[in-house]
Amino acid sequence: MEIITKFQYYSKVLPEPGDKVVFEYIKLEETLVRVKLLEYVDHEGIILLKELTRMKNVSSLHKLCPIGHIGVGEVLSTELKDSDTYIFISVKNLTKDEVTQYLEYYHKSKKLLSFMKRISVSSKKSLLEVCESISWKLYEKCHGHPLDFIDHPDKILKLEEKRDGEEVEEVEEVEEVEVEVGVGVEEDKNVEKLEKLEKVENVENVENVENVEKSKRILTTEAENFLLMYHEQFFGKLIRQKVIRFGLISYASDGVFVLKKVLIQLRDSLEKRFEKISVSLNLRDIPIYEICLKSIDVEVLNSSVEYIINELNDSNKCVLFKHIVTK
Repeated sequence: MEIITKFQYYSKVLPEPGDKVVFEYIKLEETLVRVKLLEYVDHEGIILLKELTRMKNVSSLHKLCPIGHIGVGEVLSTELKDSDTYIFISVKNLTKDEVTQYLEYYHKSKKLLSFMKRISVSSKKSLLEVCESISWKLYEKCHGHPLDFIDHPDKILKLEEKRDGEEVEEVEEVEEVEVEVGVGVEEDKNVEKLEKLEKVENVENVENVENVEKSKRILTTEAENFLLMYHEQFFGKLIRQKVIRFGLISYASDGVFVLKKVLIQLRDSLEKRFEKISVSLNLRDIPIYEICLKSIDVEVLNSSVEYIINELNDSNKCVLFKHIVTK
């Protein structure tokens, strides 16, 4: 697989006027400074000396724009000349708070791209395909930085529940009415009937819109599963975990082999019965054993816990089972 060291952070290839960018100073010339835009595949940018600072007297340009250091600027314009795109940047109009905030945003974007690379390598999908289906969609749909919405598995699941769990207000059924032409009170009644009908039609239109919105998903089910599947590897936070601690004692002459057989059968039957689960079995402290179950599906975890308890209870007369704790 091709190793990618540079890749665009966002769906747009180049920044637009007014966008903030993070750059690295690469060369100081007589009238300008050349930089590379770190979020846009190191595309070259230009900062004119007059856009570096508001100070009239500068003792050292090298201190003002140290080569190899990074900075934050605002795009003034993009110009196309001889099939090359020149991006002009200014740094003098940004406050310290704006610089600090955007640097924080940039570091989150960098971390998110690293996460996409991890998913790309693990799933054997191209990085472009992964970014198009996950990170770029999140940038478009989420308010704030996408990393804040996926830095914990619970947040990913809550986003899914919020999209799928929205309830539409029930609307009272209104009988069909005939509008009659009349005068006085009858006219008033007809007006009320018309308004009532219009209200129902408007509500039906709103219902249709809400149903369409409710059916929209920011990410596909496959993309969400990728996020959950590789979340623990990248963030070090558990996806979903259940731990069962139990005691096993055998009074048979070949008790060690009996216990080993019970545990191996339990592990194999778990992996065969529940495909979306990972099982690790450890000896905690004789005679206490521990089974750790991990999965992206909560229902699968709960079902596997019940299955383990039933299997241990019915495993063998030579085995004394005591359920200690489940967490």
